[in-house]
Amino acid sequence: MAAPKLESFGACLYSLRCQKDMSQRALARAIGVSAAYVSTLENERRLPPPVDTVQAWAKSLRLSSIAKDRLLIACKRAQRSQAPMDKDAKRVWAICRRLGPRIPADALFQFEQRLRDVL
Repeated sequence: MAAPKLESFGACLYSLRCQKDMSQRALARAIGVSAAYVSTLENERRLPPPVDTVQAWAKSLRLSSIAKDRLLIACKRAQRSQAPMDKDAKRVWAICRRLGPRIPADALFQFEQRLRDVL
């Protein structure tokens, strides 16, 4: 069985919007932003907003706890990926990425979190 693919914030937002059967404009109105901003997020041309903003969006969209968690995890992962890493951390990170297909995604994600906490 293949490990599940880690979902980007943009892909997650797009998926949840489609599940709710909303247009970008309708989503934008519901969360108080422009449709252009939603488009840039979905197409990953911008980093996601802060976690508290994403939590407010999830509440206003009345997302299930699973859907909200999916969105928050994707948001945190995107923000963490922009954090600077030292040389040793980059080496370990590269090894983890190479092993990715052989390790379940949730185990890789937990290892990644612990690694960032230590480094």
